[in-house]
Order: sequence, then structure tokens, then C-alpha cells
Amino acid sequence: MSMTISFIGVGNMAGVIIGGLLSSGTAAADIILYDKDPAQCARFPGCAVASSISEAAAASIVVLSVKPQTIPEVLAELAGVGIKDGTVVLSIAAGVSIGAIERALGENVPVVRVIPNALMMINCGVAALCRNKNVSDDDFMFARAMFEANGYATEVEEREINAFTALTSSSPAFVYLFLDSMIKSAAALGVTRPETLEMLCRTVAGSAQMVLKSGKTPDELVSMVATHGGTTEAAINVFRAKGWTETIIAAVDACEKRAAEIGI
Repeated sequence: MSMTISFIGVGNMAGVIIGGLLSSGTAAADIILYDKDPAQCARFPGCAVASSISEAAAASIVVLSVKPQTIPEVLAELAGVGIKDGTVVLSIAAGVSIGAIERALGENVPVVRVIPNALMMINCGVAALCRNKNVSDDDFMFARAMFEANGYATEVEEREINAFTALTSSSPAFVYLFLDSMIKSAAALGVTRPETLEMLCRTVAGSAQMVLKSGKTPDELVSMVATHGGTTEAAINVFRAKGWTETIIAAVDACEKRAAEIGI
């Protein structure tokens, strides 16, 4: 029997996950969509469209993909219709703990919590998943594969989820901020060539690949590139004098704390 997957909320991130499922071979008929805006569901012809949360709740996996502030209302509706035995509830809502879902739906409900990132849109996503004790290995492997269709996914402990919200979900914005600063630095030096942004993006992407493929740590690669008395060392010395590492640590800490503050 095939697994059916329903999405309660068919926004941007849900759309990316659905696209990954379809491209990896999941039959459209096995995907059930429920959204208050019919136009969101219409983007995926061939997928089943539920007329109520009750219909969506009948799937093998129920994905909670609405905005976090809407989660309490959705959980209350799901509690009213009931979750059948064995149905896995998978949440991609930031700040919504496994405990909050268990309190609403029952302690015996299998729950998977996922923190994906926007890079799933280009099949380079990173997703951190955790689960409660009710989720079987087979069900968890299926849930993980849903996100591996758009990139990389791995299991973490729930106590680490808020940290990964900063480290993988929010951090693309850190990279964009770095690139924006580099473009402004180029302009300050009189470099305004249109291909400069592409050159910088390729440099950042290649640098990340170097870390993955070289077997060296980032710190070792800094030392390799920054020869003593050279141009790179001059720049690195400025970063260190201005507290580059301390600033990054403080930013990640602020993000992790905010994730905890808005959680339920």
C-alpha cells in the first residue's frame, strides 16, 4: 500500500516539498492538499484536494505547513476530528515543539519536526529532523527522504533544533549580507562590472565545496590561503581586529534565543 501525504497549508515551502516529491516519483494521486486559498492547490494539477481538515487528516503523513501563528488553530481542528492510529504528523512550523503537538493530539501520536531552509527551492536545501519515540524507523526514513529530494537532510535532537534554525535556516541571509558587503566594497574600489556578483557567488560556492572536498577544516584553509605577510592576511587581520568571529557567534546566539522565545 502506498503512503499518502497530506499538506495542511500549501504555501511556498510546502510547494517546494511537493515539487520534490513529484520529481522523485511520488504519484500525484498520493498527495492530498488542503488550503483555504484554492489557488494554492491549483498549482499542482493531479494532486488530490481535500475539502476539509478531516479529509486531510486521513493520510499516512500529515504535514503541518501553515504559518506558526496558525498552528494552535489547526491543532485544535485536528484534535476535534482525531488522528488515526499510525498517522505521522510532520511539522515544518518554526518554534512549534513536539511537546506542543503531543499535548494537542495525544502522546501516542508519531511526530516529526523539521527545520528546512529556503535553498530547497534550488535543490540545495538543508533540513534538520527530529522525532518522538512513536515514529518508526521506516516512517522516519520516508520523512527524511521527502526532504532529501530537495537537498540534504539529517536527524538531530530536538534540543538542537533552535540552534539549527540559526545555523541552517537563517544563515543563507548571513551569506547574502556578506555578498552585499562585498559588492559595496567592489564599488568603493571603482569596480562596477556587471559580472562581479557572479564572480563573488562562484567564489563563495567554490569555497564551500573546498571545505567539503579537501578534508581540511575551515581554519586550516584560512591558513592555507592567508600566507604570512600577504594580501589575504592583511584582510584577515582586519576581520579579527573588528571581532568577526565574536560578531557571528553573537548573531547566531540572538537567532537561537529568538527561536526559543517564539516557540510553543
